[in-house]
Amino acid sequence: LSVDSDAVSCTAMETAVHKNTGDARQLALHDLKCASGKFMSAFRLVRLSKKEYKFSYKCCTLTVNFGTCIEKTTASAADGSGNLMKVAAHDLVCDEGMGMTEWRLHRVTKTSSNQFKYKCCRLPVDSAFGTCHDKQTTHKRTSSDSRSWARHPVACKSGEALTGWRMVTAGRKFWFSYTCCAIGKVPRVGIRRTCSWLGDPHIFTFDGIHLEDDVSDTKQGDFKWIVKSPFVQ
Repeated sequence: LSVDSDAVSCTAMETAVHKNTGDARQLALHDLKCASGKFMSAFRLVRLSKKEYKFSYKCCTLTVNFGTCIEKTTASAADGSGNLMKVAAHDLVCDEGMGMTEWRLHRVTKTSSNQFKYKCCRLPVDSAFGTCHDKQTTHKRTSSDSRSWARHPVACKSGEALTGWRMVTAGRKFWFSYTCCAIGKVPRVGIRRTCSWLGDPHIFTFDGIHLEDDVSDTKQGDFKWIVKSPFVQ
């Protein structure tokens, strides 16, 4: 698996500006959505004025074609009349091998509850996720005010996709816990063949270089396997 962060194309995105008086239900006004073929890699709430906010987020890609995409939802949970700490009941997680492309808070009709709707897509067949690691934002004092989200930027490195996130509370602190996975290309290899020793003591490389070895005693012989491949340096 090879990962070239310089080959990653990223686009800075933002939602429309909406009113935010601290009621967490107002977060449902924002829809963070990446264009087709792009994974989300970062997001944060941005304050423009005391009551005006927007989300900024980043969408990155190595390819224009995705595999299968699925839409997912978290279980409905009480909204606490807009108390931000109730958002911690939701855990947004993509299935293995899939990255997040979109998410938004959804208010459940005629109830005092909400849920998150989000979309996850699989990489195409010639790509795969490499190393994944969990990250956290700085632990801050808990607050029922949704504007406190602005102190918690979620950000994966260049060449990584966001595969899941959730808000966590413990004692009087809260933070975001999230997972980032490297996006990589899988090199294409030729037909698989079987190698066997025929007893010839003269070994030639693919470039015609002659090597000699004493292989009369197979228990002590120093065998050399010469492999030619554009993926072997």
